[in-house]
Formats: sequence, C-alpha cells, structure tokens
Amino acid sequence: MRVVFLCREGLAARYIAHHLHEAGSLDAIVGEVGRAARRRKLRRTFGRARWWALPGVGADLVGLAVYGRTWSRYLSERLEGHPATAGWPAVPRTTFDDANDGACVRELEQLRPDVLVVYGTSILGADVLDTAQTALNIHGGIVPAYRNVHSEVWAALNDDVANVGTSILHLDEGIDSGAVALERRVTGAASFFDLRWKNLELSAQLIVEALELHRRGTLPAERQVGDDRGFYPTPGLPELLRLHRLRWGS
Repeated sequence: MRVVFLCREGLAARYIAHHLHEAGSLDAIVGEVGRAARRRKLRRTFGRARWWALPGVGADLVGLAVYGRTWSRYLSERLEGHPATAGWPAVPRTTFDDANDGACVRELEQLRPDVLVVYGTSILGADVLDTAQTALNIHGGIVPAYRNVHSEVWAALNDDVANVGTSILHLDEGIDSGAVALERRVTGAASFFDLRWKNLELSAQLIVEALELHRRGTLPAERQVGDDRGFYPTPGLPELLRLHRLRWGS
C-alpha cells in the first residue's frame, strides 16, 4: 500500500510525517507552502470589508499572527529533541505553492498513491482527489459539531472542551463534510495549548490506526448526520482575547 502525505508545511505536519514514517506508513511527502492561498485569503478579507471596518480586520489579522506564533513556540518546546525539529523524515519530498496547481497534480499522478493522507492544506479539488484510490483527511475537530479550521478554539469558547478531538475523514470536495472513518476525543488537558498538543498527538496516532484498518479492508465510512451549524469561521481578535482570558479548569 503506497501512502503519500499531502500537507501544509510546518512543524505539526513534520511531527505527523515522522509518526507515519516510524509506523512504516509513508512513501512520499508533497508539501504545500501556501503563499498563494494566504494572498487569496487576504484579498477576500479586505475586499469584502467596508472602509470603516478595515482597522478591525487588520487587528484580527494581527491577533491571528500572534496566536500562531505563540502556538509555534509552545509546540517547539514540547517537541524539543524530537526528530521533527530537525527536519522531515527520509522519504522523497517535493513542495508546491498550491496543492491544486497543475504541477502538484502531475506529481501526485506520478506517485500513484493508494492512500493520500491530507493535513492542513487548501480545499482540494477533484483533480487532486482523483490521483488516489482513497483520500483521508486529518481534521482536528469532532464533526459535524466542529468543522473548518480552529475547531479547538471554538470548542473552548463554547465551554465544550469535552468535545475536542480528531476525526479521520474520507475526503470529499466539501469542508470537513466527508464520511467519518475514525473519531476520538482528547482528555486530561491542563491548558488550551496543552489541549492542542494532545490533539496533535491524537491525530498522529489515529491516522496510523486508520491506515492499518484500510490495509485490512475494515476502515469504516460513516456518513455525517447534521447540518452546517457546526461550521465556524476563522476567529478574530475578540474571540482570541476571550480565549486568552479563559480560566482553565475552573
């Protein structure tokens, strides 16, 4: 079974890649740098805003940048001494700015994965999904209650930490809307970033389990039952400030 890991570049992705490699479930890595996706998002964000709302939009972006850097520092400290801090595992690896770009699709076609494991990329089109017999998405949220990015943030803000976890989804062209292969919740977190860390550990463990079940031909595919009320937007500065003020475990 040939497994290709298609991921957004970053330390969390490197951690999962090493976990896959150690389990003997990784044949190649295709990384998405994501500069084009970030530019598109910025254009959409500022293009839709009224002129009087632009300062608030800018503040939201600054808040997200600070939040992202804080998480990166925390993750680097937790992974001190781990091989992921030194680089990627020793398998063939290529990078593209956009996972939906024609060059990326051609690379995936040449790799001919039996299973395409996806983590953190842009929304993928049919051309990418058609390159593999099976495509599995690692989603750090419980569906359909928490779809889209930053699921842990919204669960914490909703006082719903017991509903934080990882879903391994059969990938389709929607946003975290595919059938559920595996799903498990996080327990015992001492802080918000500890919650994110434990969920990352869970993601790495669960995708290895999913690949083993797929290898045996016993991987579940349970259709999601629910609606789009669990689809949350990217949090802004007010939500991130609320998150910062939460008294954990009180």
